[in-house]
Amino acid sequence: MIFQETFDTFKQTLLADSRTQLCEVSFGGGALVGLAEKSFASKLESFAREHRIGFKVNFLEASTQYVSSGRAFLKKSPDAKAEVVSEAIYGEEVRVYNKQGNFCRVATARDSYFGWMSVADLGHNVPPATHHFNAPRGHVFASPSVASERLFELAYGSFLHVVKQEGEWCKVELSRVKGYVRGSLLQASSEQSPVNAKAVIALATKFLEAPYVWGGTTAWGLDCSGLVQTVYGAYRISLPRDADQQAETGEVVGLEDVKAADLIFFPGHVALSLVGPKIIHANAQHMRVTIDDFEKTHYAKGLKEQITGVKRLLKGGTHET
Repeated sequence: MIFQETFDTFKQTLLADSRTQLCEVSFGGGALVGLAEKSFASKLESFAREHRIGFKVNFLEASTQYVSSGRAFLKKSPDAKAEVVSEAIYGEEVRVYNKQGNFCRVATARDSYFGWMSVADLGHNVPPATHHFNAPRGHVFASPSVASERLFELAYGSFLHVVKQEGEWCKVELSRVKGYVRGSLLQASSEQSPVNAKAVIALATKFLEAPYVWGGTTAWGLDCSGLVQTVYGAYRISLPRDADQQAETGEVVGLEDVKAADLIFFPGHVALSLVGPKIIHANAQHMRVTIDDFEKTHYAKGLKEQITGVKRLLKGGTHET
């Protein structure tokens, strides 16, 4: 029992966040057993040698695959009915660690967030991206006409390979289908949109009325931190997946100095600030993305009383609106 406590203390210092690190190791039968990322090897092996105990840990090395479906949910466990913890989009890179049944344990490359993804949502042969889909949601059509068959769902940021342009349409090649997307909804991957508060807020408002979905990151359904991560990610500002992780990023700002596009945090929740007392957020109160005013409704006034902090991601004059 005493040694178990020793190992538990050691593991707490080793494992900062199980959402972004893989170390499922325990002490049993006189040995360390389980599996972990290879980055933990030296410290775990040293611990075992120091305490003269057995060592039966399997270290996993990741391979690279890509999301081949329009949207892919990351589950908490390898079960179709398990809780959704995050979501990935078509063409997104993931690191694949091990397989169990019809699921693979993966970590999304953009935020190192772990979950279990259906094997059917993964592939190696995804055509290289030349463009990103630049609308909140949409479709790949069978022909260059909105009246044609919808072949595939697209979420904001989907990584697409454009074969050629045909008038107002672009022919795209995906891992499973070939079809057409309006050229006006695409942005070349090499292009970088200028980032400022006005741009961030303009993009966030495009997600207004999108359904609230726990674990979601797209306009088909998303949660509070999913909205923030997706919006800032569009400007290549990488954020962690969950609200408490996002609260550890950025510059601390006093409540009296809040500006547009700052992140406002509450217990288990995050919102984007707008001009004045308004915020935009995906919330379970309204079950959708809404704009709320701290001075207008009972709900918003109560929310303001629970503010735990404000963080700023944009620097200098980039807050001008």
